[in-house]
Amino acid sequence: MSSNPRVVEALEQFAAGLNAGRLAHAYLVVGPVRSEGTTFAVGAAQRLFCEARERRPCGACRACRRVESGVHPDALWLEPSKKSRIIPVEDIRKFQEFVFRTSYEGGWKVGVLVGADRLGAEAGNAFLKTLEEPPPQVLLLLLTEQPQGVLPTIVSRCQRFVLATEETDLPEPWRSALLDWLAMPVVEGDVAGMSRAGALLKILKGLRAKAAEEIKEESQEEELDDETEEARVEARYREWRLTALRVLCLWHRDLLACRMGADESLWRWPDRAETIRRKAAGLTWAAAMEHIAIIEEMQRLLDRNLPEETVFPFCVGRLRV
Repeated sequence: MSSNPRVVEALEQFAAGLNAGRLAHAYLVVGPVRSEGTTFAVGAAQRLFCEARERRPCGACRACRRVESGVHPDALWLEPSKKSRIIPVEDIRKFQEFVFRTSYEGGWKVGVLVGADRLGAEAGNAFLKTLEEPPPQVLLLLLTEQPQGVLPTIVSRCQRFVLATEETDLPEPWRSALLDWLAMPVVEGDVAGMSRAGALLKILKGLRAKAAEEIKEESQEEELDDETEEARVEARYREWRLTALRVLCLWHRDLLACRMGADESLWRWPDRAETIRRKAAGLTWAAAMEHIAIIEEMQRLLDRNLPEETVFPFCVGRLRV
């Protein structure tokens, strides 16, 4: 059972819908796909397949164990398997074949789409047909950490569970390094801006190496091919990069809150109040708002797969505190 209260609550709501016979055929599950999203998907599938008569899921029966191990014959997980991080239409067609095929054990079937925002246009349109006319006793779970990247026509056909919070946890020592980077005095000039962007890229490079290390350890028993392992590294890294940008955004939101006279209890980092006051003193509220917009622009540019080496110098150089 997850310790995340949002995951626990979402699974309770899912179970209530199942018990009342009001289960939707498709859910958009918003949250980190490798942690909260996967935990929810496993828990939901176990509730459908569990062989226990009471306290489902039991977590111990053959069906529950097969779901957790990813080998249940009536559960299929589809994720980007290439470095491009795009799910091609060919994979969606295989997914559809699974969905419309008779279940092996005569009951439910579960299809989990890991990274619904990574559907290409052709794949998204093909998948839309499955959402419009799904077979009975089929549950589709679409996991994403960037719901704004999912086709609106797909979103409109799904119910939603939001598992994400304003989480700002990164593995150490990179979390502390990022906060120290934010606290550094800013020196004006192109050379100084390039140097500051380079320091941020160095932190992100460390996070990518950490992602590769973790995925290698997690994948030892799965015998993954190189492309799939590389895709998982990229997915883990992108989750952390998104978290890093969230840290930047919340930091500048604290600067704005300070500039507007908000109480410290409303800040994300009241323990860094002295630094925040010092930096906020050099800002107008309009400039503070502009900085938040610049960080949001970073994410949009990165979502378009522009090189980090281009995006960060371009954006970081415009942050004046």
